[in-house]
Amino acid sequence: VKLGGLSNITATAVEGFPKPGQWAQADLVVFFLTQNSLTDSQYALIDSHLKAGKSIIVLHQGLVQRKRTDDWADRIGYAFSWDKNNRSKWGQFENPITLNTHHPILQHFPPVITFKDEFYWNLQKGTLGTITVLGTCRAPVNKEVSDKKWPVLWTVEHGKVGDAKRGRVFCVVIGHFNDMQSNPLYRTLILRGMA
Repeated sequence: VKLGGLSNITATAVEGFPKPGQWAQADLVVFFLTQNSLTDSQYALIDSHLKAGKSIIVLHQGLVQRKRTDDWADRIGYAFSWDKNNRSKWGQFENPITLNTHHPILQHFPPVITFKDEFYWNLQKGTLGTITVLGTCRAPVNKEVSDKKWPVLWTVEHGKVGDAKRGRVFCVVIGHFNDMQSNPLYRTLILRGMA
């Protein structure tokens, strides 16, 4: 999705973690790739951004943080876990995603959509903010599909209820393959999440 062509929108591509000046200018920061070993000062930038009522979107591999998974999960709601005893799983499959179409991001979406993509499940849940799961799906276990539903889309609101400056996070597990970028439903989902 090319955002720079939209009126009143300035989009800047960043490799790695944004610099302090970029955080200061941004209303929305999008993470798409793995963050390796975020530091206390980087978490402080994220926290300041959210405390100011600004937003973050985390897409697919952005859920993966190589260390301090609990700190990453606290900011984004759920994160890929590397814990040996409870490690997150991943795999490519096609499965229906059940949506909460009452949420503004998903209004007028069908109640169930299907994508063939790489999914993550058994993610580590964070302890901060208010998490609202917007979409779930089942995942394969030993070549069978389990009955348990895992979050695929969710939001997190940080701050006090009723506070006009609540930091907001929107996360999407799917988005591994390039052809997802041209899928109209996926594009609508991401643009609405950004809005």
